[in-house]
Amino acid sequence: MTKHSLSLCMIVRDEEETVGRAIKSALAVVDEVVVVDTGSCDNTRLIVEGYGARVIDFSWCDDFSAARNAGIAAAYGDWILVLDADEILESIRPVELGRLLANEKATAYLARIRNELPGGTKSVQDKVRLFRNHPDVRYCYPIHEQITPSIGDLAEREGGEILPSPLSIVHYETADRDEKNKRARNQRLLSLAVESYPEEPYFRYQLASEMALYLHELPLPVKGFRQMLEELRQAVAIVAAMPKRRASHLSYGPDLFSRYAAALLATGASDEALKVVLEGIERYGETSLLRFHHGVALLEQAEGDAAAERIEQAERCMRVMLKGDEAVEPTPISAAYFQLYPYRYLGLASLRRGDLEAARKHFESALASDPGYTGALCGLARLAEADGRPKEALQIYLRALSLNESEVDAWIEGSELLIRLGFGDNALSWLQRLTTTLPEHPRVLELLETIQEERSELAGQV
Repeated sequence: MTKHSLSLCMIVRDEEETVGRAIKSALAVVDEVVVVDTGSCDNTRLIVEGYGARVIDFSWCDDFSAARNAGIAAAYGDWILVLDADEILESIRPVELGRLLANEKATAYLARIRNELPGGTKSVQDKVRLFRNHPDVRYCYPIHEQITPSIGDLAEREGGEILPSPLSIVHYETADRDEKNKRARNQRLLSLAVESYPEEPYFRYQLASEMALYLHELPLPVKGFRQMLEELRQAVAIVAAMPKRRASHLSYGPDLFSRYAAALLATGASDEALKVVLEGIERYGETSLLRFHHGVALLEQAEGDAAAERIEQAERCMRVMLKGDEAVEPTPISAAYFQLYPYRYLGLASLRRGDLEAARKHFESALASDPGYTGALCGLARLAEADGRPKEALQIYLRALSLNESEVDAWIEGSELLIRLGFGDNALSWLQRLTTTLPEHPRVLELLETIQEERSELAGQV
């Protein structure tokens, strides 16, 4: 079997804490290491040179693809392996890797990337990280750079394939010391990319992701929420207009439809969210994220004659989620979708059916998995009120807020309970606090209007 050479290519900037570990993880299987330094001021260069890497100085020009392509252009290997400085390549036998490189049908390989997040939460995704060194294979887009478009073109021309592989990469997510500036930079570059590529849905999807602030599984209607929603709407519309074969190759497609559905659910537009989820399922199959939001939308739409059927369908979705495994997902997904969130919605479904004991068991199962999960506490509060214990329900909402001041349901549902109990002034103070953090939440505005109307009626009676 002919030996094929392999080049490890990386881009770095001030990565002295992790870059050595990354290079060391691949040294046993690569023939050279090419590191593109975009302006390090620490000991990064000394460390990588200590591992025998060739260092290419690159003047940063707000273009991640340009930096990555500079490294690929300088590599002499038959194949390219890409790692980031905060990743490691898990052990693979050289002979096993050699078989991959010798496969004439392969243009590129997918690697399973496992994200290790703070607190132990994991997510996984499959990405192309190993590909043939060919002059036509280059990254595109200035941010959230992509290699698959050029690989796909090459594979189509030459009859090659993008294949799965046993390659496994661990990405260690750490708190970014300059997160605020990084976020502002990303939004700026993505906004420019949207202007430059108006028909490319990827940038609208990524821009919306950068703008979102999530609590549990739903985005919060903070300042800028409407713009985020519009970017998602346009991205989905572009993908929906694509030929199905082309859209099927968009690895982020299921997540795009799921995020848009989640954003619509946050505004109360459950009917539109249900349509979006079903369209996503038609195009990409029932991925776990789409299945989850399908269940949530069904539950929110459980009204009238169709209520019992939709509650049953929603419960079926959530039970399937509990049997799932984030390790087999093609896109990043938190383990909470398989171990935590479904119990909450099973509890809410049981409440809708009037089965208070089943609801209690589901909420307690969620809390057994995570005692700090305030979404389940809100469920217990709703259960207490349904059982004729409104004051206890209010205490549970207060407990939830003591654990997490960002728990929107506790604020809103607690405000609704205060109104029902006749404590309009207390509800008003709760809601006014929410208007500063969630100025675009439609339910908050509706409740404020309700209180104002009640006050006007009372004033008229006097």
